Amino acid sequence: MRLALLAAAALVVLAASGAEAKRTLAPEAPYADFSPVVSPDGTRLAFLREGITPSRLVRYPSLYTAGADGRGAVALTKGSAQSSSNAQLGHFDEVTSASWSPDGSRLVYAHAFEGTRYDYPHYELVVVDADGTNALPLTTTDPTNSLFRAFSPSWSWARNQIVFAAGGQLWVINPDGSELTQLTNGASDSDPAWSPDGSKIAFVHGGNLAVRDVAGSSETVFVLPAAAPAWSPDGSMIVFSSKVNDNTDIYTVDADGGDPRRLTENPADDVTPSWAPDGKSILFASSRGRGTYNYDLWIMNADGSDQHLLVPRVAKRASNGRRCTITGTVAGDLLKGTDGADVLCGLAGGDRALGLAGNDVVDGGPERDVLDGGPGNDLVLARDHRKDTVRGGPGFDRARVDKGVDKVSGVEKLLP
Repeated sequence: MRLALLAAAALVVLAASGAEAKRTLAPEAPYADFSPVVSPDGTRLAFLREGITPSRLVRYPSLYTAGADGRGAVALTKGSAQSSSNAQLGHFDEVTSASWSPDGSRLVYAHAFEGTRYDYPHYELVVVDADGTNALPLTTTDPTNSLFRAFSPSWSWARNQIVFAAGGQLWVINPDGSELTQLTNGASDSDPAWSPDGSKIAFVHGGNLAVRDVAGSSETVFVLPAAAPAWSPDGSMIVFSSKVNDNTDIYTVDADGGDPRRLTENPADDVTPSWAPDGKSILFASSRGRGTYNYDLWIMNADGSDQHLLVPRVAKRASNGRRCTITGTVAGDLLKGTDGADVLCGLAGGDRALGLAGNDVVDGGPERDVLDGGPGNDLVLARDHRKDTVRGGPGFDRARVDKGVDKVSGVEKLLP
């Protein structure tokens, strides 16, 4: 249904003029990197990063760009810090997704923010040059448009139109704010993605993968729990993430149906996949070897082979010299082991670390930590002159602690 009046669509489209130019910002250390998307010419990468501030606070997601190899990252936006003072004020500012323009010169991103606790949440689309200048608001959220909230934009390289989700429905709009079109009438449609030729849109309908023909309005719903679908460059397949048995992995499925193919199979979560423009590889985010809420960018072949970090991490070691297999950040992290023997390293920040099955090494690093060996014969390292909580579990556990300072329980042997 094409809408003649923007007011009827509960959407305010702003004039693309007079916006204040911005410069790129220095990058911050990553707490989590996710939602990678490669530019049409394959030379640039846009992604979201939860950065770590100099005071070791985690920042809400900001929009970053880098080379296609993930190096040379710069920030185009800066989310607000996840601080107690901002929480009391009711203030937050973040980017939730982004998409490249057909020529790779611009990006459209979803901007969510709230000024104070007396404000209402804003979810708006912004178009910005790829160098971070000329940020132009495309939509707005205010009481005059029934607090219309837009998110999950996808820019068609074939049609030069932007599809997005709002109010549980899908909408299409031109980059200049004209030709607003409502595509669906549902209440649970999200995560839209254009097919390469611009004829179809993959999206999530009621939690399942769906494909809609734009011209004919026909719609196919796959019985596949899905999030963040993306098309292969030739339009033959769709990649998506799916949570099964409390674990999220990456899958592909033929665009016309069939059985899904599981590309990743890891105890960690693998999320937000996207194709490289040449169709040979898929980028995604994974918490492998990291804390529960920490993600790195990974890349694999289109068939799921050769999965590896996009930018290799510098190897870290625990205070006993063992190489870390699960590594935190300089902020506070939640680290969980696997069923094998792990070396959990909490670096800095007030961490919580839990070794599950296996004979684990748990090292909290500086700051006050909560360290739990879990089942197995574990070694807990907590000698950092801070007051840590150290817990053993089933098995014969050893610990190196600050005697008289740390709170210790369930440990069979204290080491000198």
